[in-house]
Amino acid sequence: RNYNQLSAWGQLMDKGHHLVLPIVTLVVISIGSLMRYTRTNMLEVLNADYIRTARAKGVPEKSVVSKHMLKNALLPVITSIGVGLGKGIAGNVVIETVFSIPGVGVYIVNGVNNRDYIVVQGGVILLATAFSIIMLLVDLIIAAIDPRVKAQITGGKKRRHTAKKEVQAA
Repeated sequence: RNYNQLSAWGQLMDKGHHLVLPIVTLVVISIGSLMRYTRTNMLEVLNADYIRTARAKGVPEKSVVSKHMLKNALLPVITSIGVGLGKGIAGNVVIETVFSIPGVGVYIVNGVNNRDYIVVQGGVILLATAFSIIMLLVDLIIAAIDPRVKAQITGGKKRRHTAKKEVQAA
């Protein structure tokens, strides 16, 4: 059947069917190293003093793993995921070209082939902006998870806020 004769659901399934191989290619490239990195961080945190202290206090194992180990082990993993997403964006140029998926990557490659430097510059700026936004989101997520980073970002606003109240009271 013709693609245009398919129902909306049929068109969506057809697109999904054709995106399986490119998605698998992008995921397989990064998932192994990410799993090893997560395992290494969990084993490193497992031997930390605060984990032994929490267990000695009688904190349930589920709470030790979820609140203490996972939070601290995931910080570098989240950063690694953000960098991996950035690499994935850059890798999309190759994936789109190999699988003939119309997108920014194909547009950049066509610009290179046609010596259209404005297109190449625009594509690079677009990809760099996307990478910067992803890294900003990663930093915000880490700040939300780790109170030490949150304290560095706020820069002691609580103390200033308290000082304002003391000045107003006087």
